[in-house]
Order: sequence, then structure tokens, then C-alpha cells
Amino acid sequence: MASWIVRLEFRRTTSILAVSRVRNAAMAVTWRSVETAAGANLVATRRLADTTSTRVLSEAARTVRWIQATNGSVGEPTAISVRPEDAPQQVPDLVTLAEIGKLLGVSRQRAQQLSRQPDFPRPLAKTGSGPLYALSDAENYYRVRQFRKGRDHPGDSPPDAGRQPGEEQI
Repeated sequence: MASWIVRLEFRRTTSILAVSRVRNAAMAVTWRSVETAAGANLVATRRLADTTSTRVLSEAARTVRWIQATNGSVGEPTAISVRPEDAPQQVPDLVTLAEIGKLLGVSRQRAQQLSRQPDFPRPLAKTGSGPLYALSDAENYYRVRQFRKGRDHPGDSPPDAGRQPGEEQI
């Protein structure tokens, strides 16, 4: 049997902040704040040792129920992931402002100007060479921008700008 990581992500609200302060020894949940393209979130993480995948899924559901029962106005998680502890975390494809500029058909300088707009994706990391963005966030921004410019195809609806990185639109 393997050890597993259960990760539950919630939008950062006063309700979820209140839940993050509640201690439950049986759950052993750790909390941390993360910034995403959609805004600030709180992530609840549990490590489950020596168990099966079926039991892990059951424990993930139990954890969500406990969080929601602790404060009824928490709502649904924005993301749930379960992985073996020894499996590497997935890292999204990353792009620079220069690459976003190419995607948008503008210069790096114009992409930098656009990055100051409130609807521009948030960087996932900042390096000495500049910020790094999730490619999926940049592509979503491009689709929204094209739609706003009227370059959409007839019958298209605007893409979901609130989609989480790595989440596919069906």
C-alpha cells in the first residue's frame, strides 16, 4: 500500500479562513494560501499513509464534508487532486511576457503594459529574468481578448475566464 496526498483548493473567503483555524486531530489537515490566476485561494492538504486508492477517495470526500460542516457557507472546492506521495507534482507549461506578446501578436513591451491590467493572468512565479505565467492562462486571456475584439466565430460564446490552470474546457 502507498502513501497519498489529498489536496483541496477553495476560494479564499472569510468562511474558509475560519475553517482553516479549526483543529481536528482526526483530519490532520494543513492549510496554506496560494495565488492563482483566478485570485487568492486556500489549500487544504492531507497525507494518508499506507492506504488504497479507494480509501483515499473516500477520505477526500470525508474531508470536504468536514470542512463544509464546520462552516456551512464555505461552498464547493475549486479543485481536488489526489496523488501518490512519491509521484511528482505536475508543473504547467510556463511562458514569459515575450512569449505572451508573440501569442497576442504584440511586442514584449505591450505585453508588459497589458500585464498591469486587472484581467491579465497572475504570474505563477517571479524570477530574475521576469515573471512566468501558465501557458493555459495566457491562451485563455488571448481567447477572451479575441472575443472582446469581435474576432470570435459566429455562435461562439466567451470562454470561461475563471478556469483554473490545467483545467480543460469541454
